[in-house]
Amino acid sequence: MKEFIIRLAEKKDDKIINDILSANEMRGSIWISYSRHPSYLDSLKIHGKDNKVIVAEEKFSKNPIAFGTRSIIPAFVNGKIENVGYLSNLRICSDYRGKGVLSAGYKYLEEICRRDKIRLYFSTVVESNITARNILTGNKSYLPFYNDIGKYITFAFSKRALNKKPKLRIARGDKSSIPKIVEFLNENSRKKFLFPYYTEEDFSGKDSFEDFTAKDFFIAFENERIIGVLGVWNQKRFRQIIISGFSLSVKFLMPVYNVISGFYRLPDIPRKDSIINFSYISFVSVKDNNPEIFRDLLYAAGRHEDNSEIFFSGLHEKDSLNSVFLKIPCFRFNSRLYLVSWDKKNINYYNKTDTPYVELSRV
Repeated sequence: MKEFIIRLAEKKDDKIINDILSANEMRGSIWISYSRHPSYLDSLKIHGKDNKVIVAEEKFSKNPIAFGTRSIIPAFVNGKIENVGYLSNLRICSDYRGKGVLSAGYKYLEEICRRDKIRLYFSTVVESNITARNILTGNKSYLPFYNDIGKYITFAFSKRALNKKPKLRIARGDKSSIPKIVEFLNENSRKKFLFPYYTEEDFSGKDSFEDFTAKDFFIAFENERIIGVLGVWNQKRFRQIIISGFSLSVKFLMPVYNVISGFYRLPDIPRKDSIINFSYISFVSVKDNNPEIFRDLLYAAGRHEDNSEIFFSGLHEKDSLNSVFLKIPCFRFNSRLYLVSWDKKNINYYNKTDTPYVELSRV
């Protein structure tokens, strides 16, 4: 019987945690692995505050063989600011699956969560990962309650897909514009469920949002009033997505596809073992959730001096902004968004008329 202990991660675990993250690749038509070089633990500051990584340590080698992450984010819940938890990056080495690691890890997590008095958590699971979804929603005695509140869609598109000129007046951000941007984000999007609450300090250029600066904001104006904002955030210095392989069909079609992809303004398929050069479309907020404002902000973002080949944008299926991507050539990747709590009544604490929003660049 394999023996292990559950504890909080320490700095000495950083490399092994990153190795486990990279080794657990996601396989589909294109195989993807994730990395947080140079440091997984340091990268967590973009997630939120009070980040805790729970590891299962093999008793004899003293090495981590599984881990999961808990972060706290101030966000709007039914229009009011509340600290909510985010559960992410659950990874278990294959030799230890089904050996009690998941049960022990969640019991340890429950102790932390009850002590911190965070009533509501959220998490996403790739829609095609049926095994994980069935386990987490299988009413196991050691698991919290998981409530599926819909599809979360990640759109992947090329900068060349944004080849039109915006109709609105759009300016770049600077330090002097941060107070107005923060005010707009909080007031305009407080009705979006789980939309993060921001402060000016978040955009001060210090630790929180590493490598994101005021000039990475695009601001749409109408009669000198802000009517929309979004950011372009390249995180390649501390967060990587690696192409680790392909299905046989993609291997066969890739040379032809990459020849014609430019004509259709679609992203090229990167080479095996390459790191995707991408940026996140971040901090999206537009007046009246107007798709036309969002579209023009995207067109402006296409003129960003960043050399990213691919942009990623994430929206809930209920979000009317999704309609913009009917006219922008892109690929879609689906996940499920879950509310999570050890108290069943909390997972239903969601006004279904509200549109959920999860900041892709921070998950």
